[in-house]
Amino acid sequence: MRSTITAILLIVSASATNAHMMLNHPTVWGISQPLENPLTERSSNFFCHGQSKSAGKGKLALEAGKTVSLPVTCGEAVNNRGNAYNICKNDMAAVHNGGGCALSIAQKSNGASVYDFVVMSANHDCPKNNFGSVDFKMPANLPACDDCVCSWTWIPDQAANEMYMNCFSCSVKSNTRGSLPLKRAQNTLLKDHLFAVPGFPARGGNRPLYKRVLPNGALKLTVQASAGGSNRIAGFDELAPTAGFNETEIADEGTVDDAPIDDTSATAETPATTEISAAVPAPAGSQPTATPPTASGEKNELPVSGATGSISGLSSAAAVVLAASLFAI
Repeated sequence: MRSTITAILLIVSASATNAHMMLNHPTVWGISQPLENPLTERSSNFFCHGQSKSAGKGKLALEAGKTVSLPVTCGEAVNNRGNAYNICKNDMAAVHNGGGCALSIAQKSNGASVYDFVVMSANHDCPKNNFGSVDFKMPANLPACDDCVCSWTWIPDQAANEMYMNCFSCSVKSNTRGSLPLKRAQNTLLKDHLFAVPGFPARGGNRPLYKRVLPNGALKLTVQASAGGSNRIAGFDELAPTAGFNETEIADEGTVDDAPIDDTSATAETPATTEISAAVPAPAGSQPTATPPTASGEKNELPVSGATGSISGLSSAAAVVLAASLFAI
């Protein structure tokens, strides 16, 4: 009898801990229930859960400055994401009290590694208790990309030392052209925000939950302009500005430690190619510092005028006579 009860408890315990969360979208590489399991280094489910681009279907279309809504559900709802709540609600522990999720991008169509990813967006309320979709705001200067690799990662709040990662192919529509430097001083690198993966020390404490160490929403990005191209920021030039996004914020997007993205101090061998727009209007109220030459090649002289009247056009002799007359008076 006692052995029977023990067996039942083990079965119940196993079923209670089997349910986890995953990015439940058709473009996820190798979309299937096992993708809900946490990562383990040096195993088949480390980095993109051991899946490759060939196991994916299509690309997720992203747009700079816009918000994408993605379903994050338990693995049991992989084939029925529209009914995820009814399927997953019997195991609320699968949410692990959230912790925050992040989306990252690698500007490679093939051969991406964990070292190639830049974190571009985070949501502190992820996963949700209703097993529904999660919104991720894209940075306004996220560079355009026809074929990149994106990833969803999650470090759970209340769970064992574990984290989750699913990958998918993606494209980005944007006015910004350029690359994302893989330098910690310029961008937020995914390799610095892994957890419980040997060989990758986490930054941000013993349990670096994304809701604690990453800003909520779109992350600031440093973009290096492509050679021979321009780097126009979406929402500043042709595209309509994103609500709540102004020129001051655009300037903030383009700075790293108070240094602008478009490095005008570039050497002659590597000319600076970054520009915000083709033409920048003069500030209101500004005055010309010089007047162009006339058709005869002579410089136009601006008349000197004021409370004493105009004396432009008088010869030197006439000016002397006028001054003597005024003195005599």
